[in-house]
Amino acid sequence: MNSLGLYAPNESEPVDFYDPYPEQESDQSYGKLANGQTSGYLKPTPNSVNEEVELLSDSLQFNFDALTLYGNSRLVTLSAENANGIPYTLEVSPEATPWLSATSAAGEDGLLNNDDVELSVDTSGLDIGSYEGEVIARAEGFEPVSIEVNLLVPESSSDVTDWEKADVRLDGLSLPIDETEGRVFYSLGPGYSSESTFNSLLTYNEAAGYKVGFNNNPSNPNSSPITFSDTNYATEMTVQLYENNNLIDSYELVFSNLPLVSMKAESIVDEPDLPGTFQFVSGEDLLSTAFHNITVEYRGGTAQRYPKKPYKIEFIDSPDQNTADGLDVQFPGLREDDDWILDAAYRDTTFVRNIVSMDLWNDIRGHAYYDETGDPQGQPALKGGLVEVILNNEYYGIHTLQENIDRKLLDLSKGSESALFKASTNFANLEYINSVRDDFEQKYPDFPDIDNYPVLEELIELTVDSTDQQFLNEIENLIDIDSAVDYWLINVAIMAVDNVKKNYFIYRNNTGLLHFAPWDFDATFGMKWDGTIYRDEQYWPDINDGVCLPAGAENCNALFTRLNSTSPAFKSKLSARWNELKNSVYTTENLSDRFQRYLDELVPIKGDSSNAFNRNKDRWPGSGGEGSDTPEVGEIDWIEDWISRRLAYV
Repeated sequence: MNSLGLYAPNESEPVDFYDPYPEQESDQSYGKLANGQTSGYLKPTPNSVNEEVELLSDSLQFNFDALTLYGNSRLVTLSAENANGIPYTLEVSPEATPWLSATSAAGEDGLLNNDDVELSVDTSGLDIGSYEGEVIARAEGFEPVSIEVNLLVPESSSDVTDWEKADVRLDGLSLPIDETEGRVFYSLGPGYSSESTFNSLLTYNEAAGYKVGFNNNPSNPNSSPITFSDTNYATEMTVQLYENNNLIDSYELVFSNLPLVSMKAESIVDEPDLPGTFQFVSGEDLLSTAFHNITVEYRGGTAQRYPKKPYKIEFIDSPDQNTADGLDVQFPGLREDDDWILDAAYRDTTFVRNIVSMDLWNDIRGHAYYDETGDPQGQPALKGGLVEVILNNEYYGIHTLQENIDRKLLDLSKGSESALFKASTNFANLEYINSVRDDFEQKYPDFPDIDNYPVLEELIELTVDSTDQQFLNEIENLIDIDSAVDYWLINVAIMAVDNVKKNYFIYRNNTGLLHFAPWDFDATFGMKWDGTIYRDEQYWPDINDGVCLPAGAENCNALFTRLNSTSPAFKSKLSARWNELKNSVYTTENLSDRFQRYLDELVPIKGDSSNAFNRNKDRWPGSGGEGSDTPEVGEIDWIEDWISRRLAYV
C-alpha cells in the first residue's frame, strides 16, 4: 500500500499523514470526518459535509479462492467479522458467463450472516472443454472479494472421477490424480528436504457428500486447518475419500518439490492438433491455474518414436478450436505466450541438456540483437523448467515445460524487414540455394504472404560462390559476427554435433544483420542424438584438422567453414572470445554446477528413493533410448569428467 502526506510549504514534517493509504474504489473516497476521525469509504456528497461511514478494517471472505465444477452445484461460505446483517450483492463476471449463477442460500434477503452462497451451473449447449468465471461479493464499507470458478464439461460423466468431483485442495492447490497407481500429487514447494512441520488449509466439496481423511483419520472437515509434523518430500502418507460416510478410495499422497501439470485430451496424434485442457500447479509459487483450453499434438521427429512423447501445446480462449483465438498464459520465471512445449527428454536421463544449453546461451548473449540506437533487445534463447506430468489421470513422468522461439521472444519488429527461419533438415547448412525453401522453414513473416527467403539466398550465394576477397568485404554486412562467434563456440565447447547442419534458428530485426539462436540442444555434453555416448569427446569434426568442408562433410556448415578458413577477423574474435569466457562461463565447475542445480530438483533428498527421478524411471524403464545400456551418460560425475576433458581439448 501507499502512503499520503499533507505538508506545509518548506516543512519536512507532515501536517497530516495516512500510512498506509488503502487501495481506492471507483466513485468512493477515503478521508477524515469533521471530528478528525478517519473514515472508510465515504459516500460522495458534493458541496456538502462528509457523511460518516463506519470504518471496517476487514474484508469479505469466501472460504475458497478458487474451485472446479463438473456440472454440479457447490456451496461456498461468505463471511466477514462484525458484519452480521450487512446487505451484500453477488455478481458474475465476465458478463459472457451465462452458465454460472450465484445466489444466497442461507438468507434470501442477501444479508451477510456467514451466508452459504450456492454456485449453480447450466451446461446445456456448452461444448466439451473448460470455462472460467468469477463471482464477486460486495458490501458497503468492505473490500469486495471474488472467487474463481472453473467449469469442466467432459465427454461423458464417466470421465470424471470422485476425486475430481470432490475438488480436494491444500492451501488452494489442486491435487492431480494418478488413477493407474492410486496416487494423488501435491506440489509441496521449497524447504522440505529435511523434516519440517507442514501447515495447510484443507478444502473440498463437502456439500456433495464428500469427506477427506489422512492416514485413515476421517475427522477433517471442509475448510479446516491441517498440520503434518515431520514432513519432507519422501513422507509416506495416505489420503482417504469418503462419500456419504462410506470409504470409496484410499490413495497414496505424493509430495513433489516440482510443479505439476495435469493435462487431459481425448486423443493426441502427430497431426492435426486436437482439443484438451491444461492445469499448472506450483507449491513454490502458491499457484493453481484453472484448466485452460488447449490444442495439443506430438512434436519432434525422432523423439516421437519413443513411448514417452513430447508435446506441442497452444492455449486457446474457448473450447471451440475452430473459432478460438490464442490465449497468452504465463508460468513462473517464463514469458507470457500461447505456444508452449512439453519436452519428454526421453533419451536424456538428465532431462536438462537442452535447458542447460539454453541457459548458457542466454547468459552468454544476454540479448537477441542491438537496435538502431545500440540498445540490447529481446531474449536470445528459450527458457524452461522441470515439471511432473499427469495425462488423463495417469502419471507420465518428468517433462520440461519450455517456451517457443518466435518473433515475440526475440522481440523482432513487425513487418517484412524482420525475418525468422528454422533450419529443419540436414541440408540446412547454408550451401544449397536451390533447396532453401525445403531446408529452412520461414517462421516469420507468414509465408507465402511475404517471401523473405531471398535473405537466405543472398547469404548462401555469398558463402558458396564469392571470391575470398568478396566474401571478406561483404559478409559483415549480412551477419552479426559476434553472434556467429558465440554460436560456433557453444557448438564446439559442448559438442553440439546435431546443431550446425540443422536445429538452429537464424533471424534478423529490421536493423538488417542476421543472428543465430540455438534449438533442440539435447544431443550435447557427450550424448549422441539417440541417447548413446558419443564415440569421441574430442570430435569436431575429425577431418582436415578440424576445418569443415561442405558438400556432405559430417556436421559441417558452409558459412562457418568459410569464416574459419578465410576470415582473419572471425578467427581473431573467436580466439579473443574464448579467452574471455574460458575462465568464467566455460569452466568445468560452472557447467557441471548448472546440471547439479537441476539434479537437486529431481533428487531433493540425497540417498532417498522417493523422488521425481525414480518415479519417472519406474514409469519409463527404457529411459535413455538406445543409450539405456550406458546410464552413466546421465550421471553428474560422468558429465563433469566429460566437460573437463572436452574443455581441455577445445
